[in-house]
Amino acid sequence: KVVAQGSFRVVAIAMGRFKKVTSGAAGAAAPPADAAPTVTDLSLLTTMSPLPLGGVTTIGRVTFLFGNTEGRWPAVKLVLSGMKTGDRDAPQVLVKMNMKPTPCPSIDALVMVSNAEIRDAWRSSQGIIPESLVVPQLASRELSVTFPAPKRRRDALQSSIQILAEHPHADSFPMASFDVLELGHVPVGQSDIYVACCFKVAEVGPVSGEGERFRRQVRVVGTEEGSTESWTVVLFDSHAESDLLQRDRLLVLAGALVSSSPRTLLGYANLSCLMEYRVDDEE
Repeated sequence: KVVAQGSFRVVAIAMGRFKKVTSGAAGAAAPPADAAPTVTDLSLLTTMSPLPLGGVTTIGRVTFLFGNTEGRWPAVKLVLSGMKTGDRDAPQVLVKMNMKPTPCPSIDALVMVSNAEIRDAWRSSQGIIPESLVVPQLASRELSVTFPAPKRRRDALQSSIQILAEHPHADSFPMASFDVLELGHVPVGQSDIYVACCFKVAEVGPVSGEGERFRRQVRVVGTEEGSTESWTVVLFDSHAESDLLQRDRLLVLAGALVSSSPRTLLGYANLSCLMEYRVDDEE
């Protein structure tokens, strides 16, 4: 079948010599390669318009650390809280990373994120930021962190995360806080809701799954004295391989999804945080 037939003429759009223009005194000098980055307050990044096209650097405290989903984007996610000023709540910004940083910051760590992209947060077809289901006060912007990788484009941003041992205004960054429920207080018969709950590990099942998707069932009981009623917690991805899963250990699963199955909780790594539950004399 003949799609097109005929002769075609090549048209030269533009030809000629171009004069090279050099910057004069009014041009801005490039900063030295080893110059300290300009740190932008996290609250400013959540409100500035238009958004900067280049990389930004900011400081915040890790108040939520999602599980790892290696082999998928994003591989690691965390929530960074900025400084609390006056009566204003500290801004909370989702940070997405292409791989797990080394060392990986923990909950309450104060970090500096350098050369990251600030952009509008990704939303589902229903207009919802999925992570806001477990962290309700998330900002409408997110940070994208790109660490050096073998297949990274040459012109891509090269980001970094540095854990800060000290900061002159460290007390202005709020610590992580969770409203933790005992298993006996988890709403029964109400599925598709997210809660933060504590429990004691009674029995750990084997890991199942293939490739990079794993799951494990764990039998748990409440942490209160005399608790015997057992629940089933199904953990996915990195949660299923966590070293925290040991018999008699007290754990917290923040972002646990209440299942429609009786006394069953689901812990998806990309939407929950699994951590040790420590209780002191005060709290």
